Amino acid sequence: MSFFAILFHNAAIIMLPIYFINNLNLTKRKLILANIIFIPTILISFFNISVMQIFDFLLPLFENPVASAKAENLLTSDSESSIGIFHTLEYFLIMLFIIINFEKVVKVDKHSMIILKLFLILLPIFTLFSGYGIMTRLKDYFILTYPIVLGYLCLIDKGKYRNIVQISTILICGFGFIRFILLFDGGAMIPYESYLFKGYSIFSKN
Repeated sequence: MSFFAILFHNAAIIMLPIYFINNLNLTKRKLILANIIFIPTILISFFNISVMQIFDFLLPLFENPVASAKAENLLTSDSESSIGIFHTLEYFLIMLFIIINFEKVVKVDKHSMIILKLFLILLPIFTLFSGYGIMTRLKDYFILTYPIVLGYLCLIDKGKYRNIVQISTILICGFGFIRFILLFDGGAMIPYESYLFKGYSIFSKN
Protein backbone atom coordinates (compact mmCIF):
# COMPACT_ATOMS: atom_id res chain seq x y z
CA MET A 1 0.00 0.00 0.00
CA SER A 2 2.91 2.36 0.73
CA PHE A 3 4.46 1.75 -2.70
CA PHE A 4 1.06 2.33 -4.29
CA ALA A 5 0.57 5.58 -2.32
CA ILE A 6 4.00 6.84 -3.42
CA LEU A 7 2.61 7.06 -6.95
CA PHE A 8 0.27 9.79 -5.71
CA HIS A 9 2.40 11.56 -3.10
CA ASN A 10 6.14 11.19 -2.47
CA ALA A 11 5.75 11.69 1.28
CA ALA A 12 4.08 8.28 1.55
CA ILE A 13 7.58 6.79 1.54
CA ILE A 14 7.86 7.70 5.24
CA MET A 15 5.52 4.80 6.07
CA LEU A 16 8.08 2.20 4.95
CA PRO A 17 10.69 2.65 7.72
CA ILE A 18 7.97 3.06 10.38
CA TYR A 19 6.73 -0.46 9.64
CA PHE A 20 10.17 -2.07 10.04
CA ILE A 21 11.58 0.11 12.85
CA ASN A 22 8.89 -1.07 15.26
CA ASN A 23 10.41 -4.57 15.26
CA LEU A 24 13.91 -3.30 16.09
CA ASN A 25 15.24 -4.25 19.52
CA LEU A 26 17.00 -0.96 20.16
CA THR A 27 19.87 -0.91 22.66
CA LYS A 28 22.54 1.66 23.48
CA ARG A 29 25.13 -0.47 21.70
CA LYS A 30 23.01 -0.68 18.55
CA LEU A 31 22.37 3.05 18.68
CA ILE A 32 26.10 3.78 18.82
CA LEU A 33 26.78 1.26 16.04
CA ALA A 34 24.15 2.89 13.81
CA ASN A 35 25.86 6.26 14.25
CA ILE A 36 29.28 4.75 13.48
CA ILE A 37 27.88 3.27 10.27
CA PHE A 38 25.95 6.29 9.01
CA ILE A 39 28.03 9.31 10.07
CA PRO A 40 30.80 8.61 7.48
CA THR A 41 28.12 8.50 4.74
CA ILE A 42 27.74 12.27 5.11
CA LEU A 43 30.69 12.39 2.66
CA ILE A 44 28.48 10.75 0.03
CA SER A 45 26.15 13.72 0.16
CA PHE A 46 29.10 16.16 0.36
CA PHE A 47 30.49 14.86 -2.94
CA ASN A 48 26.97 14.75 -4.44
CA ILE A 49 27.09 11.01 -5.11
CA SER A 50 23.66 9.66 -6.04
CA VAL A 51 23.27 6.43 -4.09
CA MET A 52 19.80 5.87 -5.52
CA GLN A 53 21.06 5.54 -9.10
CA ILE A 54 21.09 1.78 -8.68
CA PHE A 55 17.30 1.92 -8.95
CA ASP A 56 17.27 3.89 -12.22
CA PHE A 57 16.35 0.70 -14.07
CA LEU A 58 12.88 1.00 -12.53
CA LEU A 59 12.10 4.31 -14.24
CA PRO A 60 11.03 2.76 -17.61
CA LEU A 61 8.40 0.77 -15.71
CA PHE A 62 6.42 3.96 -15.04
CA GLU A 63 4.39 4.68 -18.16
CA ASN A 64 2.34 7.43 -16.56
CA PRO A 65 4.27 10.75 -16.95
CA VAL A 66 3.23 11.96 -13.48
CA ALA A 67 4.32 8.73 -11.81
CA SER A 68 7.56 8.73 -13.80
CA ALA A 69 8.35 12.29 -12.73
CA LYS A 70 7.70 11.45 -9.09
CA ALA A 71 9.92 8.37 -9.30
CA GLU A 72 12.70 10.36 -10.93
CA ASN A 73 12.43 12.98 -8.20
CA LEU A 74 12.91 10.30 -5.56
CA LEU A 75 16.00 8.87 -7.27
CA THR A 76 17.78 12.14 -8.08
CA SER A 77 20.08 13.96 -5.66
CA ASP A 78 20.37 17.72 -5.67
CA SER A 79 23.09 19.48 -3.68
CA GLU A 80 21.27 22.83 -3.87
CA SER A 81 18.21 21.53 -2.03
CA SER A 82 20.05 19.15 0.31
CA ILE A 83 19.63 19.24 4.08
CA GLY A 84 21.70 22.03 5.64
CA ILE A 85 24.57 21.47 8.05
CA PHE A 86 22.75 23.30 10.87
CA HIS A 87 19.93 20.75 10.72
CA THR A 88 22.49 17.96 10.93
CA LEU A 89 24.40 19.49 13.86
CA GLU A 90 21.18 20.03 15.76
CA TYR A 91 20.21 16.38 15.29
CA PHE A 92 23.53 14.96 16.41
CA LEU A 93 23.63 17.22 19.46
CA ILE A 94 20.35 15.69 20.63
CA MET A 95 21.62 12.24 19.63
CA LEU A 96 24.67 12.73 21.87
CA PHE A 97 22.43 13.53 24.85
CA ILE A 98 20.37 10.41 24.12
CA ILE A 99 23.40 8.11 23.93
CA ILE A 100 24.81 9.47 27.20
CA ASN A 101 21.48 9.01 29.01
CA PHE A 102 20.03 6.07 27.04
CA GLU A 103 19.30 3.76 29.99
CA LYS A 104 17.39 6.48 31.81
CA VAL A 105 15.55 7.86 28.79
CA VAL A 106 13.99 4.49 27.88
CA LYS A 107 12.56 4.24 31.40
CA VAL A 108 10.80 7.63 31.42
CA ASP A 109 7.49 6.19 30.16
CA LYS A 110 6.06 3.34 28.10
CA HIS A 111 6.25 5.33 24.87
CA SER A 112 9.91 6.38 25.11
CA MET A 113 11.28 3.44 23.12
CA ILE A 114 9.06 3.96 20.06
CA ILE A 115 9.83 7.70 20.19
CA LEU A 116 13.56 6.91 20.13
CA LYS A 117 13.02 4.59 17.18
CA LEU A 118 11.19 7.30 15.27
CA PHE A 119 14.01 9.70 16.15
CA LEU A 120 16.51 7.14 14.82
CA ILE A 121 14.81 7.17 11.40
CA LEU A 122 16.29 10.64 10.98
CA LEU A 123 19.84 9.25 11.13
CA PRO A 124 20.04 8.06 7.49
CA ILE A 125 18.03 11.09 6.39
CA PHE A 126 20.65 13.45 7.84
CA THR A 127 23.58 11.39 6.52
CA LEU A 128 23.27 8.98 3.61
CA PHE A 129 20.23 10.61 1.99
CA SER A 130 20.79 14.23 2.99
CA GLY A 131 21.60 15.16 -0.61
CA TYR A 132 18.06 14.45 -1.77
CA GLY A 133 15.75 17.45 -1.82
CA ILE A 134 12.71 15.37 -0.95
CA MET A 135 14.32 14.52 2.41
CA THR A 136 14.08 18.15 3.50
CA ARG A 137 10.30 17.63 3.53
CA LEU A 138 10.22 14.09 4.88
CA LYS A 139 12.44 14.91 7.84
CA ASP A 140 9.79 17.26 9.23
CA TYR A 141 7.52 14.33 10.02
CA PHE A 142 10.14 12.92 12.39
CA ILE A 143 11.50 16.20 13.78
CA LEU A 144 8.29 16.17 15.82
CA THR A 145 10.16 13.72 18.07
CA TYR A 146 12.61 16.49 19.09
CA PRO A 147 10.44 18.17 21.77
CA ILE A 148 9.38 14.79 23.15
CA VAL A 149 12.98 13.55 23.44
CA LEU A 150 14.10 16.85 24.96
CA GLY A 151 11.22 16.54 27.42
CA TYR A 152 12.46 13.09 28.40
CA LEU A 153 15.95 14.48 29.01
CA CYS A 154 14.54 17.16 31.29
CA LEU A 155 12.64 14.56 33.32
CA ILE A 156 15.74 12.49 34.03
CA ASP A 157 16.94 12.75 37.61
CA LYS A 158 20.39 14.23 37.02
CA GLY A 159 20.99 15.52 40.54
CA LYS A 160 23.28 18.55 40.44
CA TYR A 161 23.48 18.23 36.63
CA ARG A 162 19.71 18.55 36.16
CA ASN A 163 19.89 22.32 35.67
CA ILE A 164 22.64 21.90 33.07
CA VAL A 165 20.45 19.50 31.08
CA GLN A 166 17.47 21.85 31.27
CA ILE A 167 19.50 24.91 30.26
CA SER A 168 21.03 22.92 27.38
CA THR A 169 17.52 21.97 26.29
CA ILE A 170 16.46 25.63 26.25
CA LEU A 171 19.54 26.52 24.20
CA ILE A 172 18.82 23.73 21.69
CA CYS A 173 15.21 24.93 21.34
CA GLY A 174 16.43 28.49 20.82
CA PHE A 175 18.93 27.34 18.24
CA GLY A 176 16.22 25.39 16.40
CA PHE A 177 13.88 28.40 16.47
CA ILE A 178 16.50 30.75 15.01
CA ARG A 179 17.67 28.14 12.51
CA PHE A 180 14.12 27.66 11.26
CA ILE A 181 13.61 31.39 10.74
CA LEU A 182 16.92 31.77 8.90
CA LEU A 183 16.74 28.69 6.69
CA PHE A 184 13.05 28.05 5.98
CA ASP A 185 12.31 28.59 2.29
CA GLY A 186 15.61 30.37 1.75
CA GLY A 187 14.97 32.99 4.44
CA ALA A 188 11.41 33.84 3.37
CA MET A 189 10.43 34.38 7.02
CA ILE A 190 12.88 37.27 7.43
CA PRO A 191 12.03 39.73 8.89
CA TYR A 192 10.24 37.44 11.35
CA GLU A 193 6.96 38.60 12.83
CA SER A 194 5.28 36.56 15.56
CA TYR A 195 1.51 36.20 15.65
CA LEU A 196 1.77 36.90 19.39
CA PHE A 197 2.26 40.57 18.62
CA LYS A 198 -0.51 40.88 16.04
CA GLY A 199 -3.49 40.43 18.35
CA TYR A 200 -4.46 37.03 16.87
CA SER A 201 -6.17 34.44 19.01
CA ILE A 202 -7.31 30.85 18.50
CA PHE A 203 -10.58 31.97 20.11
CA SER A 204 -11.16 34.74 17.58
CA LYS A 205 -13.73 34.20 14.83
CA ASN A 206 -11.76 36.33 12.37
